[in-house]
Amino acid sequence: MIIGESKAYYIFTFGGEAPMDIHKVARRLLKQGVAYAAISPASGDVFMSPQYRELADLLRDGEKISSFKSATGKRERLKWLLCNPGIGLKMAARLRIRISSGVHDGDSESGGADSESGIEVIDEWRRHREALDRVVMGRQFSVAVQHEVERGLLRPSYLEREPYIRLKLRAGRVWLSGGVPSGRSQGHESTLEAHLMLHRSGVMQLVLSYALPQNIDADTYGMFSFGGSPAIDAVSLPEAVIDTDAGALGGAVSRGVEGKDESGSRLIKIEFSSSTSAAVVFVAYANSVTAVGKVSWEGEWFCYPAMFLAGIACCESENKFSRSHAEELALLFLRLDPRQGIRAEQLRTLMPENAALDSNSSFYFNASSMLEIEWKGPPGEFADHLNRLIIMESALLQYWQIRMLDQRISATQDKLSRVREVQKEAIFGLREYREAAISYGTAKEITEKLLSEWRADRFYARILEGLSQLQQLAATEESRLGAKRANTLAALVLIATLFFGIPAVGQTLQAIDEIPDGGFLGFLSAPLRFLAGMGPQGVWIGYLTMATATVICFVYFAVSGKIGRSRGRRFRPIGMRWPGGDLRTVRVSEIGDTGD
Repeated sequence: MIIGESKAYYIFTFGGEAPMDIHKVARRLLKQGVAYAAISPASGDVFMSPQYRELADLLRDGEKISSFKSATGKRERLKWLLCNPGIGLKMAARLRIRISSGVHDGDSESGGADSESGIEVIDEWRRHREALDRVVMGRQFSVAVQHEVERGLLRPSYLEREPYIRLKLRAGRVWLSGGVPSGRSQGHESTLEAHLMLHRSGVMQLVLSYALPQNIDADTYGMFSFGGSPAIDAVSLPEAVIDTDAGALGGAVSRGVEGKDESGSRLIKIEFSSSTSAAVVFVAYANSVTAVGKVSWEGEWFCYPAMFLAGIACCESENKFSRSHAEELALLFLRLDPRQGIRAEQLRTLMPENAALDSNSSFYFNASSMLEIEWKGPPGEFADHLNRLIIMESALLQYWQIRMLDQRISATQDKLSRVREVQKEAIFGLREYREAAISYGTAKEITEKLLSEWRADRFYARILEGLSQLQQLAATEESRLGAKRANTLAALVLIATLFFGIPAVGQTLQAIDEIPDGGFLGFLSAPLRFLAGMGPQGVWIGYLTMATATVICFVYFAVSGKIGRSRGRRFRPIGMRWPGGDLRTVRVSEIGDTGD
């Protein structure tokens, strides 16, 4: 069995601190160059890394220079230079504009030469501008397409709350084992793409993807269908990723600068003594993201492979393939080795139904992987695959959220502040779990089926039980603190009873004034002798001082811990806006089996 074109996506889900300040983390990743583009799900605004600021300044200069042509035609060069002195100084030497002599277009041959030279410079700047726009739009494309597909799958009310931010990380290259042409020492070369999602619940998802070698057999495909299989001979990663965690890629035998990507970032090529896996590359990226973003991560993750194939060489339709190779199809999807001797009846039991609605494709999924086969035509591009990927990512997000909540509740100690914090996290997390982002169509059915296979309902029940125990723990601690406050207030009432009332204060100060200066009592009463010597005025001052102190203590002990302050936050932009504008995508066709 020979497999044609294919592409592998490895969805790695892992968790950090909760709640996560996604804007701050995204801002750090863009600033350090680990990511170069980010998008807001609420507005669709695309933000670029500040490292593009120099290019943006160059583009703005080009826009100013483009106005020079019209200024020259109107013989207003002097006015233009006064309005744009910085650009004018840069161009003066090349344009040879003689401001002081007052030469105008057509006044001399040199004036004509000046005009032609100026037009050449303007045309050159315009070419640069078009090239810059193309590069930046290419950088924005993947996140813009993701946003457009999400708008059709996720609830608008969910997107408006901006619960997550998507980022495009700097890409690299991989050399894959299998499909090695003769005369070459390394495997199939493919572009490595990396997309990151930061969720405010603390969950992160990193998707690594690359095209597989063409015309591979089932055994080679089986190697690529696992994120932990040794399928990579060498990798070329951005310098920002390597510098952050140089030790993540173990087994490297050589390192060297391979070149630069389109944005000018250096790529470091790493060759391995023995093949490594996509999981190792993920760890390098994840360590870089958590280190630069200053997010805690304990190293736990889950990999969900999503494979897209462009048919099988021997068969042009699913019906023909399933009739002739039903057992091989099950082994292909279940990622089982035929040499293991799996019983045919067991394969039929484990094999899920085809979830595709049209006859041109087959779609299978379970708790461990996903497979889609296009029987006619190529396997499609990233935009075509997003209708499946976003559904899987949404299900994985819900599963990891409730899993993290279960772990946090189990690890909570008896400190009241921590109990309250976990209670708030659990309430938020359970609300996210119950109000799924995908709430309609067959996409919801897929999500619910995956959550059922992952036993998410078991976590849900355990969290409810844990919340009940936390409530009892919080009530016990509140009772203890309440008793402490009551005792303190009783003491204050006693003090007020003894000293409040102007006659009592006056009598107290009179008695203090009669105490001799020496001795222990004289030492204790010394601070109040000043008030005692002031007569009636001292009585009033003493009364008001004690009344104010008692009121302050009463308010503090009565309401401390009861009222929380809420501060409105205004998020500053996480990156820079490209002056040429954002890339906006429009869907021209709908996939019938993912919407409503």
